[in-house]
Amino acid sequence: MPDRIVSIDIETTGADPQAGDKIIEIGAIEMIDLEVTQNIFHQYVNPTFPISEFLSSITGITAEFLLSQPHFSSVASNLLEFISDSPLLSSNISFDMRFLNHELSGLGLSNLAQHEIIDLLKLSRDHFPREPANLDYYVNKFDIKTDEKETRGTIVDATITALVFKKCFSITSDI
Repeated sequence: MPDRIVSIDIETTGADPQAGDKIIEIGAIEMIDLEVTQNIFHQYVNPTFPISEFLSSITGITAEFLLSQPHFSSVASNLLEFISDSPLLSSNISFDMRFLNHELSGLGLSNLAQHEIIDLLKLSRDHFPREPANLDYYVNKFDIKTDEKETRGTIVDATITALVFKKCFSITSDI
């Protein structure tokens, strides 16, 4: 197991970056030796177009708020610096990687294809095939405590992903 892993989560305007959907929030937390540290990267991102009221109701992020946030081009280098060469952990990581790589490639920056990826969704399906493969289920199953569990946001989701991964790793040490 690598010493440092970055658990990452994003919020987007939709499901398809090829159709013009954009990242609106990025949250990443550092794990050292499977322990969550206080080292985080968090940034809201202006998608350059107004988001729908429906999306605002789901994420709690408003179109007006995003107008004052930087564009992805202004935060990309800080994100890449935070990630460094660490493996990336997420639940359904293919979704996050598709968006991140699309945005990075659009800026002419190296994408994250060279990074080791750890998909908690795939691991949970492989190691617990008869159980639902969602974070809420595993938070309850493993009695994971986080003060912010009831709130939304990428930092909360990245933290929960890291804590579920740690618990799964301790149960199934072959991950």
